Amino acid sequence: LKEEGWTDSDKDHVLDKAIDGKRVEFRFTLKVQSNHAARKKVAAQIKENFRAAGIVVDVQEVEWDGIAAALERKDFDAALLAWTGETLPHPSRLWHSAASEGPTAAFA
Repeated sequence: LKEEGWTDSDKDHVLDKAIDGKRVEFRFTLKVQSNHAARKKVAAQIKENFRAAGIVVDVQEVEWDGIAAALERKDFDAALLAWTGETLPHPSRLWHSAASEGPTAAFA
């Protein structure tokens, strides 16, 4: 991160960088399902781990429908999800460029 210009210039324990002439903190929003206790615990741990590195993670608890809508619109910084399904899924459904468009688009 330092090589890319991220430093704690104001000594507030948060990395920042000048972007287009404006000082910007290194922060992002992590969407997490509001009624899923395990994912909320993981999100809290992610927040603490990133804080130790000087990065602010704003955890946003959202109902599943809100997360799904944000994913479909591609309107999110990060989202904490889990996949279930076949024991031997075909990787093209997730990783092939043809899977990046449409209502069932892959977001990996």
